[in-house]
Amino acid sequence: MRRAAPLVERAVGVDLSPAMIARARELAADLPNAEFLEADSERLPFPDGAFSAVLCTTSFHHYPEPQRATGEMARVLVPAGRVVIGDGCSDRLATRILDLALRLFQPSHVHLHRSEELERLLAEAGLSQQRSRLLWRGGYVIMAARKGPVDSGVSALS
Repeated sequence: MRRAAPLVERAVGVDLSPAMIARARELAADLPNAEFLEADSERLPFPDGAFSAVLCTTSFHHYPEPQRATGEMARVLVPAGRVVIGDGCSDRLATRILDLALRLFQPSHVHLHRSEELERLLAEAGLSQQRSRLLWRGGYVIMAARKGPVDSGVSALS
């Protein structure tokens, strides 16, 4: 978010962890348009259509109700608003094994999703034009979508 803040009017970061919010505030102290809220991504404290873009990085695997999270992302977007999710991805066998281990030993870890699961969750939330890019041989995915109908001219992320 700190890299995006200089490019936008208002940048808002959300996290459940007070420690993460405190650290984010420290790191962005020189950014006057950056704000950070302790809040649940599955119950965002913003009105409908409050943002033109939502960026969710390396936290989606912590959400117990991912359908609710993608629904909230869609709700707070303006029409044609953009969402980008970057997170660990279980398309790869090694990350499916890691996912099982993390579920056993990492209390906040819920589930690494396969890229097609994430596409479905976004589509069910009314987000279309999904574009994705797999990194680390399928161990991480960056998926982008827009709020609204599909535009057949959209290509994959490069």
